Amino acid sequence: MKITEENLVSELRRQNEKALYYVIDLYGGFIKNIIRKHLHQQDMHEECMDDILLSVWTHTNSFTGEKGSFKHWLAAVSKFKAIDYERKYYRENSKVQLIGNDVEQISGSYILETENELRKELEEMLGSLREPDRALFLNHYFHDQSVGEIASHMGVKHSWVYNRLSRGRKKLKAMYKGFREL
Repeated sequence: MKITEENLVSELRRQNEKALYYVIDLYGGFIKNIIRKHLHQQDMHEECMDDILLSVWTHTNSFTGEKGSFKHWLAAVSKFKAIDYERKYYRENSKVQLIGNDVEQISGSYILETENELRKELEEMLGSLREPDRALFLNHYFHDQSVGEIASHMGVKHSWVYNRLSRGRKKLKAMYKGFREL
């Protein structure tokens, strides 16, 4: 049977190896670009790529197609696998530093770069909220102000603050739900 974009998912679910080769041929470069963006250790790129393909092979049933295309699902799987590998690298690297102190410390510029990336993603997420809600989120979740402190500072009831935080969380979840479900 010839593999096409229309029958790709069904063939992956049937464990047809040709479908996996089709994914590699069609989306291989796309996956590699996502890995390069989120995983900075080049020696781990190939292993991460293999792990992504294994996840696609074994977890294709989790793709329903309701929330987006196969390409978007594949992008989310790739992104979060690459981030997992990045975390794994730092966990292992920090253990080695604690045990022997033989490994070089992580450069300050790399940490700054990572912090800047996270800050940009956070600003993008919070940018989707209106200014009062954005200020609530920053005060409560990042400046560790209690709901009571926020309510008294703003001159509103506790329940109003709780409602605004709840609605903001729901809005953010709805916007970013497809990426975090994997």
